Amino acid sequence: MLSNIKSRAGLAASIVFLLLLPIAALYQALFERGVEVVIHIVLAIGAALLSFAVLDFKTPPWMASVASVSTGTLAVIFALQAVSLTVPNDTLSYLAFRALGQGVEGWLGNLFILWCAAVLFFDSRGKVRFFGFIVVGLAVCEKIYEYVLSYRAEAVPDALKLILLLLFVWLLLESGKETRKPGTLDLGPETKY
Repeated sequence: MLSNIKSRAGLAASIVFLLLLPIAALYQALFERGVEVVIHIVLAIGAALLSFAVLDFKTPPWMASVASVSTGTLAVIFALQAVSLTVPNDTLSYLAFRALGQGVEGWLGNLFILWCAAVLFFDSRGKVRFFGFIVVGLAVCEKIYEYVLSYRAEAVPDALKLILLLLFVWLLLESGKETRKPGTLDLGPETKY
């Protein structure tokens, strides 16, 4: 069954991102400290898997390359943030959270959303595509609202950012689609006479 799916890395990345909140909640229930480190480690793993997954989808090669580099860079930033939370060093903390974490991290996330939109137009089909339009549309609206709030110097409610998790529900469905074997002809639904 897993041999002819669109993207194993996409499935794995989606699962990692979707398990982020349950893992964080479980860790916090068991241990008093360190949940921020766990969150950043899970984000780093998910982004690293995503950097490979973007290459499995039919988007223009330059767009796949940009998405791969941007999500790979996000993985490095999240890993640096996890390290800076465990190793007390002002320079590392400044680099991980202030220099890279505030502006760069946000723009790299925006590139991922742009790649999701490209997948919708170039590769997605059927009901999953319809769901994708809803989810990507919500993610774009959330990002626009986030920029409006930051322009007004207002904080973005954390609950609003949960909308972005829907991208990984869609990516999970998109990644799990079966692909045609090379050389086979797709005649559509089987017709019985």
